[in-house]
Amino acid sequence: MVEVRLPPGGHGQSGAIASVRFPSSAAPAQPSLAAVPAEAFVPRSGREGGVFTVGANGRARFVRLRLVRFEADDAVVAGLSPGTRVVTAGAGYLKDGDPVLVAGGN
Repeated sequence: MVEVRLPPGGHGQSGAIASVRFPSSAAPAQPSLAAVPAEAFVPRSGREGGVFTVGANGRARFVRLRLVRFEADDAVVAGLSPGTRVVTAGAGYLKDGDPVLVAGGN
């Protein structure tokens, strides 16, 4: 399913069927996507939000990310580096600098 916006003065009606041509070159690079447990994603406004990561000092640090979609029990986000440890349990109650206890060694 694709939503197309017509330029001002363009003709068309909601729900109409149309042919659309997408340029094949100079497409912007897609940022790498990562899946995190849905409970780790802390919404801020619209599709913006982020996750709390665990720093080397054992403290929480909020990292802003863009929510791409929810998929099953995961939030698919753009902007998270591979291998980053994120807080899942209680993420919605944290603030930057709070101490974090890592359970299970992960």
